[in-house]
Parts: sequence; C-alpha cells; structure tokens
Amino acid sequence: MNLFMTSAPCGAGKSYEIRRKALSTFGKHIIAVPTVKLIDDYINEFNLIDGYKPLILAFHHGDGRAETVADAINAERKRLEAEDHVIFVLTHDSLLRALDHGEFRDWNCWVDEVLTVRNHAVHHSTATAAYLASLYRLVDAVDEDGRVIASLREIKPAGGITVNAVRRDSLVAGLADLHQRVCNGREKVFTNVRDWAELDENPNWFAYSIFDIKRLAGFRRVHMFANAITETVTCRLLMDVPGVQVTMVPFSNRQWLQRLITVNYFAQNHAFSQSAIDQFARPNLALIQGWCRAQPWCTEVNHFWMKNSSTVFSLPGDLLQPISHGLNSYQGHHAVTVIYKAKPSHQEVCLNRLCGIDERLIIAEREYETISQLVLRSSIRDPGSTEPVVANVYDYQQASHLKRFVEVAYGLKVGINHIELPGFDDRIMTRSRIRGDAAKTPEEKAALKARQREAHAERVREGRWQAAGKDVEVERRRYAQRVAS
Repeated sequence: MNLFMTSAPCGAGKSYEIRRKALSTFGKHIIAVPTVKLIDDYINEFNLIDGYKPLILAFHHGDGRAETVADAINAERKRLEAEDHVIFVLTHDSLLRALDHGEFRDWNCWVDEVLTVRNHAVHHSTATAAYLASLYRLVDAVDEDGRVIASLREIKPAGGITVNAVRRDSLVAGLADLHQRVCNGREKVFTNVRDWAELDENPNWFAYSIFDIKRLAGFRRVHMFANAITETVTCRLLMDVPGVQVTMVPFSNRQWLQRLITVNYFAQNHAFSQSAIDQFARPNLALIQGWCRAQPWCTEVNHFWMKNSSTVFSLPGDLLQPISHGLNSYQGHHAVTVIYKAKPSHQEVCLNRLCGIDERLIIAEREYETISQLVLRSSIRDPGSTEPVVANVYDYQQASHLKRFVEVAYGLKVGINHIELPGFDDRIMTRSRIRGDAAKTPEEKAALKARQREAHAERVREGRWQAAGKDVEVERRRYAQRVAS
C-alpha cells in the first residue's frame, strides 16, 4: 500500500489544495474530513466555483436520507459506476467504518487532517448484563504473537442486530458507535470487562479499538494532509505497518509576516491534570481567571477561549469546542486562552503500550495538538497580519510545545512567559502521584479510592449546577452546610 502524506500548518491552504486536485483530476474521488461542519464548508466552497464541476455528493448522519450512511454511499457508488468524474465528501468516521473498501479500487482518497485510527470510549451501562450478552460475546484477547492478554477481552457480535436498531433503542443508543465498530469486521475491539455480569456491581467500563489501516489499500491513491503529521500517533503507527509505504510530499508554504507572539503559562512544576485539580490545583483556576479578566486584550471582540467541559472557568469572548479544524472565523482575534487537559488514563496507557505507542506521544496528539489547533484559529493563521498575539495555557509543557510548533510550522518567533500569581499552588507532582499509584498499603489504597470517588462525585455535582445555570460557588457553600449539619 502506498500512502502519501503532506504536512503543512493551519492556514497554508491544505483544504484548497485538496479541492483543486479533486476538481482538476478526472476520476472518482473521496474527500474525508473530521466533522460534519467541514463537509458543509467543502460543499459551500465547491458551490462558489464557476465553470465545469463534476457531480459532488455529501454523506453524513442527519443528511435527510432514510438509509444509513454506509448504504447511501454504496448505493450511489453503484449508481454512478459509469461516470468518469465524481466527488464524495464524508467524515473520517465514515471513511474508516462505513465503506466496503474493496469496492473503491479505482477511487482516489484525499484525507483532510490526520485520521484517528484509535478509539477509546468509557461507557456507563444502563442495560442489563443479560441484554449486553445478547448483543456481544466476550472472548480471549490475543496480541500479534498470539499470546492471551489476561487483563482484556475481545468483543464479538452475538447476533444480527443492526446499528440503526441499536441507535433507535433508548436503552443502548449510546452504544451505536461501539456496535458499528464491533460488527464491521474492520477492527478488533477490546474491553476490560471479563464477564458482563460484572456490570451489575460496577456499570463503568471501556472499549478500545484500532482500525486496520491496510484496508485503505483498496483505493487507487490515499493522500493525507495535516499539520505536524509526522508527530501524530497515526503516522507513527503507519510507519510500523508491514506492507505500508509512506511517502512524504512537500507543500509549497506561504510566507508569514513576523509579529510578536507571546505564550503565557502559570504552572512551572506540575502538568495540568485531573489529579492535580483533585488534590490541590482547583483554586489555581480562579486565580488564572481573575488575572486574564484584568488584561486589556481579554475582551469580547478580541479574545476567545476553550476549556474542558467539567472545568469551572469562564472568560469574555466565545467559548470554542476542542475540535476546531478548519475554523476561519476567529483569525481577526489576537488573544486566546486554553485551559485544557487530555491526559490518558492508566488503562489507556497500558492498552497503547501493547501497540507500541508511548504515553508522551498520546499526550502530544490529544492535548498539545488540540491546544495548538485552537490557538491557530487566531490571527496567527493570517500570513499578512502583523498584529501581536497573546496565547495563555496552564503549564510549561503546553507552552513549550506550542512555541516549538509555531516556530517550526510558520517560521515565526515565539516568546514564552511564566506568569507568577500570588497564592498560586505550583507544587511538584511526581509521576506516581499523577498516576495514583503511590499508595502502598491496603489502607492507603482504600483512602486513595475514597478520595477519587469523592472527587468524581464533586465533579458530577458541579457539572449539574453549571448546566442548570446556578452559581457554583454559592452551591458549594450550601452543599458544605448541608453536609456539616
């Protein structure tokens, strides 16, 4: 399998280049993008082009078709078999899981942004063990050498229930994506559940899978465009797959005008993590919030920001979501704050080690790359801008990664600045404390579990207060008074 990759920064014109190639090359093309919004953006851009255009069709859930996305794509493929120039636009997920790849041998596949071939999801089961057993069988999980993995089981389909049937069933609708992965035969799905009866005691469980990238070999050509593509987990996985030949294709980058770019950070001695928040860092967020609000750049028209949904934190300007690929509407903004964490769980770390994926690479892809993508929605993506840009992140590791990425990708000079706030708790956290395995005795382990349960309950309570529009600080005091009485 020949796989072509092009690495280029945000704003360099990757999407434009994909559209140009698909329009100017006779043949059949699939364009895969991360989100449904980007499908709409592609269709809108195609509609603005005058002159000859091939037949262009978009596919996604909620597009008004009665059939599934997979059925719609395959039906249109058969109907248009005699056409000599066709473009299908669909999501990454549809590319990986909704296609019969062997039927697209004469098609070109253009991928906008890197594919995520790993999938890790935590589930809270509302269905009974007997009902889940009617959907799925649990069998021994084995590694590539055929050795049984004692801590995992592989999920196999137990019957002929369709994805749409699961999606319509309110009891298990949240398992629709999992059901598709289990039944499509294109990836192995693992879980930490040894027997479905365990869920009667603890309803929380996870499912993990990796798509077999060699299934894309059916395409005539696969070309992936993304920024910092060689630093992603997907690229590292592909480099190690026997039979996959990766070819890097250079991209003619625009020249960016120099401007003053400052990355501020607050924590020098510890990384931003849920463990840090649970143990000591929650008051730090209020200090960061107060400092940002006092700065002249922190206005509704100049500033945007992002945070984890569970984090109690608020600033002027638009709150964006973590997935922000292709968003151009904020390149007139010159200040951005990202208080975000996406560290893998201990279980995820162990699972990825089985695939030869280092924990640091997962953090770089999930956390640092997400932060970079969000910051690059600002005027940094405008090659002709000379306006100073301010970006704020929580810790030094995030700041140094962002500095390095912008300097390498854009050739711009970036300064990083440690903001020392009075009262900010910047204690050192060791890896063992971050991972929660410092407790040695049974009593210490039990105490640690109790703290973790209470911290989880607190996050749930505050999330409900926030969703109901209540003042979280006031509700905290009321809750403390009720507990004390």
